[in-house]
Amino acid sequence: MREMYIATHGHYAEGIISALNLLVGDDHGMTPICAYCGEIGSTAELTVRFEEIALQAASRGKELVLFTDMPGGSVNNTAVQMLVKYPHVHVISGASLIMLMEFCLSEQTDTPSRFQEAVTAASGAMQYMNELPEIIAARQAALPAVDDDIDNFFGMETNI
Repeated sequence: MREMYIATHGHYAEGIISALNLLVGDDHGMTPICAYCGEIGSTAELTVRFEEIALQAASRGKELVLFTDMPGGSVNNTAVQMLVKYPHVHVISGASLIMLMEFCLSEQTDTPSRFQEAVTAASGAMQYMNELPEIIAARQAALPAVDDDIDNFFGMETNI
């Protein structure tokens, strides 16, 4: 089994957990860690928190899954430091609602396989909606007909 956390800058973790609760129910087992606000005001305090949960998970014989908000950010970099010391820890950056839903609902039992599914789903879900063929077709259909009669360009009868 595994223990799962989402660690983010500010209150993003709480917000994404709130949305996750609406979509998959509140039994997903994901716990928020909000860095640089509240109880965790510094990177040093975040390191201590990660150490605590890594040791707790190890003492229970569980894997620790840490989702972070962005690669290269201080939250992710602090989580990555846990990988050297604790082999039962997994870190995945760039967490999104789609990614968390996919991970929580996956039937894969192997954690790395679940990660791959979640990353694939999240990557595939990102779309610039303005360029979808359906949107382009709908926009074109909504345009008024163009009168290409150059002699009646302004829609008026001319007697010139």
